[in-house]
Amino acid sequence: MAAVADPAVTSTSTEFGSEFPKAAVEGPILFDERLNGTWTLDKSVSDSMEPFLLEVGVPWLVRKGILSFGATLKLQINDTRTAVDLSMTTAMRTNENRVEAGKDKPWVRGDGTKMTADIVVKEGGVGFSMDMPADEKIGKPSMSSELVDDDTIHDMLKLVPKDPKRKPIVIKRTFRRQK
Repeated sequence: MAAVADPAVTSTSTEFGSEFPKAAVEGPILFDERLNGTWTLDKSVSDSMEPFLLEVGVPWLVRKGILSFGATLKLQINDTRTAVDLSMTTAMRTNENRVEAGKDKPWVRGDGTKMTADIVVKEGGVGFSMDMPADEKIGKPSMSSELVDDDTIHDMLKLVPKDPKRKPIVIKRTFRRQK
């Protein structure tokens, strides 16, 4: 997909579903073991991260470095299948987090900022959605990821800018399993 020129324009990709419903489910949802593995960003079918990076204030040279190298995602489900250790590597850094359902779970943003997030595991354990608190500088971010088949994860980042006149930025990405 071509890069979106105006950072205020929402993605028009139609290959992805909507954000996960936040339905109540009794007991813990176990993560699907097919999430385990190393996944590579498929830039040919993913939206450019440029509008998102621009909106959150990443300098031009750093943005170009991040965009030119793509991203690698490593997922490892714990022994009880109630959490996933997530490692996202870009040209600039590796960011590590643990994904498990609940409110106020520790999370480290890509810029190193420590915060908490509310995480909901998708029914069947094939993905998760996450709401983060609004940030006075960048606005309100959220994300969702879902395994769509054995070799594909769809990922959606959303940022509602703090300026209410600006449209939300939605970035849709596809990761493919490394063989």
